[in-house]
This record gives sequence, C-alpha cells and structure tokens, in this order.
Amino acid sequence: MRITTSSILSAALAGTLGLMSGCQSQPPMGDTGGVIDARERTRLDARSPEADVTTLLAFSDKVAQGLADRILTEPRIAEANASGKRVVLEFGGLNNRTTTPRSDFEAIQRRVFIGLVNNNQLRQRFLVVESGSTMDAEADRLSGSRSPDLLDESRGTARTPTRRYDPEFVYVIRGNFDEIKRGGNIQSNYIFDMTVTHLASREIVFAEQFEFKQLR
Repeated sequence: MRITTSSILSAALAGTLGLMSGCQSQPPMGDTGGVIDARERTRLDARSPEADVTTLLAFSDKVAQGLADRILTEPRIAEANASGKRVVLEFGGLNNRTTTPRSDFEAIQRRVFIGLVNNNQLRQRFLVVESGSTMDAEADRLSGSRSPDLLDESRGTARTPTRRYDPEFVYVIRGNFDEIKRGGNIQSNYIFDMTVTHLASREIVFAEQFEFKQLR
C-alpha cells in the first residue's frame, strides 16, 4: 500500500476534526452528573430564580470570618472578658424579602453558626448557644412532657424554662435579605446583611453587608 503525503495530511486533518468535535460535545464542568464541589456552578444555578448558591456560601464565609475578627475588639465585650466573663452569642430572627425560600437563608445562617462554634479563639470569649425556644422544645421531648395548654386553668404552673441569660451579656445575630428585581425574573440585585446587636442596649456592634447582581 502506497502512503502519500496527501493521505497523511488527510488523516491528520480527520483526527483533528474528530478531536475538536469530541471537545465540543463535552458538557461544561459541573453538568456531568454525580457529586461535585458545592461551590461549582452548573446550568441549573444559572437558570434558577433563587439566589446563587455559590454566592450564598461566599457570604456566609465572609460573615463568619469578619465577625470572629472584629467583634472581639468591641469595648463592652473586652471589658466583660477582662472581668472573667464570657458573653453569650445567640442567633436571632431572619427577615427574608426575596423570592428565595427562607430555608435557604436558614441553611446559610446555620453555616455561619458552625463556623463560629469551631473558632477556638472566639469560644474562649463567648458562649455560642442555641435559642431558648429550641432548647425548651428539646427539654419537653426528652422529658416526655408536653407544652402546657394556656387555656386550661386546671393545670399547674408550667415547668421552669431553659436557662435565660442576663441581657447585659447577650449579643444576637440577625439576618436581613433583600432583592431588587428588574425585567421580571431576568435580573435580581441582592443585598444581604448580618448584624450583631447588644440585647440590653440594642446597639449594633457588628455589621457585614454583601451585594451582587444575578442575570438569568
């Protein structure tokens, strides 16, 4: 069989075209199915009417790190620590004024909470606690009792609730999530913030804000 220069070039060209065709048929990374990194965006992220998951994760990281770095310098907290007291850090409510489900922001809030719990430096100065209502429900469940019917006057007094702390030493983390929409569902401008407020004085001692625009 005679091999000519033209046949070699033809084979090389066919191989190159086949390789290019194969590359073009490959879906974008993150769309191939299976388990991928949580921060990797997919086509579903781009088309979703909810706030971008990757950006929500970045926001929670920024809040946890910024809070741990800055709140320790707050004078009232430093004074309490100097007297041998650890102040209480507790999560408060969420204001969700977006079309993204509240459960998404609760998951992000919980992620911030876990970051703070695992920060050894912060835990030397703070008690990071669950909400009193959550612990009351757990106490009822474990004791086998039920919450009293407030309309039943024949029942005795309710059990002692889970320990509450002196408001002077309690700081509450709250979240606010807003969305400004343009062009129907085509564009959303998100403004998120988390604040830490001294319960007794209502003074905001920490605030972190995060803004981004999402096109679909």
